[in-house]
Amino acid sequence: MEPARVPASGSPARHRCGSSLVLASLEIGKALAARRRVTFRALGTCMYPCVQAGDLLHIEPKVAEQVMIDDIAVCRRPGYLFAHRTIQKGLKEGRPFIVTRSDRATDGDDGPTYDQDLLGVVTAIERNGRHVSRARRAYSWPMRFSLAGRLALLERSQSVREWLIESLACIQRTAAYRSAARLWLAATRTDVSYAVRVPLQPGTLQGLYRRLPLGEFDAAAARWRGRPLDSWTLTAHLGGRRQPAAWATFVSGPPEGESTGWRAADVQVRARYRGLGLETALLSRAEGLLARRDLPQQGSSA
Repeated sequence: MEPARVPASGSPARHRCGSSLVLASLEIGKALAARRRVTFRALGTCMYPCVQAGDLLHIEPKVAEQVMIDDIAVCRRPGYLFAHRTIQKGLKEGRPFIVTRSDRATDGDDGPTYDQDLLGVVTAIERNGRHVSRARRAYSWPMRFSLAGRLALLERSQSVREWLIESLACIQRTAAYRSAARLWLAATRTDVSYAVRVPLQPGTLQGLYRRLPLGEFDAAAARWRGRPLDSWTLTAHLGGRRQPAAWATFVSGPPEGESTGWRAADVQVRARYRGLGLETALLSRAEGLLARRDLPQQGSSA
């Protein structure tokens, strides 16, 4: 995830964590506006131990005037989101604003956040099926020692995991691995199926979507159920698994050298499935889908 950054109007809060509590996408704001309440999984360690990676955050939209000191506010900056604690409120030229800082920061802050960049506040934190306090607590020294040890282990495990992923990526880029992976796929006769995800509302994040079989989607018409689309995602699934092994997101706009059409904005393959040729298979399947060809949905191979 992106590291914490702030505009020139504020100085960054100093902390040891490598990433802020980034939630998902800037389009969370549209989801909040449409549904009035959204739940997301937390990432990062900047709000540790109050918020821990994997916690379920319940978020409700608020304006700056409604936010209270010590609330965990969800704010946006160009290219990323963060959820930090509110430490100050103010009014500038008639415009209310809040100032936030991560719990692990020693000084500084994120600068002022006005209503247009304030997406809401965390109203509940759920961990392992139970609700935990949102308040910043003062711990005894034995508990602080224990929390510091757990945090060090967590950050170390994250570093090791990132190293392993990068090492695997280097191996997967070799011709020998790609050949072996394709042979394994053919030998195990693992089926590759495809599905389409369309946003529940135009312009909303792909995390809020309707899953459709290929036969129910007409991308060439750029419409679904009578409404225009500005994006959709094609997913590839191995062995009938619901979680996709790879996906490609398409947005409306002309590819280079063309006047109309869709263009691939993002193609991703999960680390364990790289080298199987799923990127090529997805793009080929998308070309057929856009051409309205009769495509089989199950039992195909990459």
